[in-house]
Amino acid sequence: MARYRNTYNTKRTLRRSPKMVLVSAARDYVNRMLQDISGMKVLILDSQTVSIVSVVYSQSELLQKEVFLVELVDSISKSKESMSHLKAVYFLRPISENIQNLRRQLANPRFGESHLCKFLLKCLEFR
Repeated sequence: MARYRNTYNTKRTLRRSPKMVLVSAARDYVNRMLQDISGMKVLILDSQTVSIVSVVYSQSELLQKEVFLVELVDSISKSKESMSHLKAVYFLRPISENIQNLRRQLANPRFGESHLCKFLLKCLEFR
């Protein structure tokens, strides 16, 4: 009687779930966005992008990327304090409310530089 040996590959192949692929892609995008801008930064987000960033980065990881402040775009409009030593990085959805808030902020700039980043587009710089 012949004995059959099990010849299948015993190493498990790791398959990434679609959720993990999305998290990884979002992390890579935020990383590139922050890496392209050197120096101390303030990250300005909207209600949706704050959720994205909080899933892919912790506060301590953001600090390592030189992000010293994270604010919502609609609440920052109410503040008048100048922070010309910081570079603003706006990560916003292109919706009417965000555009209106952004226009108000760029009309009376509080930061030394402003960089606008949105989904799948390279950052634009305003000085």
